Amino acid sequence: MSLRNCRSLRGVFDAYWCTFVSPRQGELSDDVRLRGEPKLVQKIKAELEAAVATLRDRVVFGVDIPAAQHRALIGRGGQHLNELQNKYSVMVQFPGSRSYSQAGEPENATELESADPANVVRVSGPKTAVEKAIDELKVGHLG
Repeated sequence: MSLRNCRSLRGVFDAYWCTFVSPRQGELSDDVRLRGEPKLVQKIKAELEAAVATLRDRVVFGVDIPAAQHRALIGRGGQHLNELQNKYSVMVQFPGSRSYSQAGEPENATELESADPANVVRVSGPKTAVEKAIDELKVGHLG
């Protein structure tokens, strides 16, 4: 996993006084160098490793939910959607949303080949959390 492509990792440095040196453009290395007080560098290293582990566990799954149910799942002003996303620390994108294509192709796309594209909701985040959020979305659209 390239740290250069993980903008969220740079946020780890916002709270610390430390130098972060990433590979130069064109270099194939994912190594980074941290310079600063040793205790601080160790703390930042631990946070970076945790962030990388979270990013490595990130998945995008699709779930087939009839488009007629999407509005109810989103809720007034996005209330239900926000609650679900916050509860599981996932992102849920419904077809037609601006961020839908940015979520990436679902890893289970072959399972969704027969689904109407207007019904395919994309859920991204840590795998276990995505699975739980999908289960809740399925129950919500059945109930």
